[in-house]
Amino acid sequence: MPEPLPTAQSKIVDAFAALLRAFPDLSGTPVYTERDPDDGLDADTELACIVISVENWTFQNDYSQGQSRHRMVVNFDYLETSARAGQVSRAAMEKVAFILAAIGTDPTLGGRLEDFDERDVAPPMDNGKSIGGSSLQGVCAFYTPRRDHFTIIGVGGDLL
Repeated sequence: MPEPLPTAQSKIVDAFAALLRAFPDLSGTPVYTERDPDDGLDADTELACIVISVENWTFQNDYSQGQSRHRMVVNFDYLETSARAGQVSRAAMEKVAFILAAIGTDPTLGGRLEDFDERDVAPPMDNGKSIGGSSLQGVCAFYTPRRDHFTIIGVGGDLL
């Protein structure tokens, strides 16, 4: 089976992951982009970690320009074993601060985004699992050609 083509949305998630992996204060913290919520994490080898996921996205077509403006909600989950339901741990506070600092070094992801707007942080829920984590949520704005969700129209019109 052939590899799926990278969509504009997956290119942005991958760019966020690369940015976080390269940030010195996050070195040693694994960053995942393809984790199913039902997949278990090995507490000894995979925690603590950051999981980047897309919650949803919407788009509006600009018929005169032949492009679509996308608004994509991205979650950056910091998962750990010591997370307590209903509370954001100090470790999570620090990781969220470093995630935002990393994004601050390139908030357009090399010209892919018009904007990234961090929104809030939610504590872990009591889900009966032995791990939990806090989630930073942000909203990205970017453009694609109309009906072409594989190509990003970058800042300045570059196709990415």
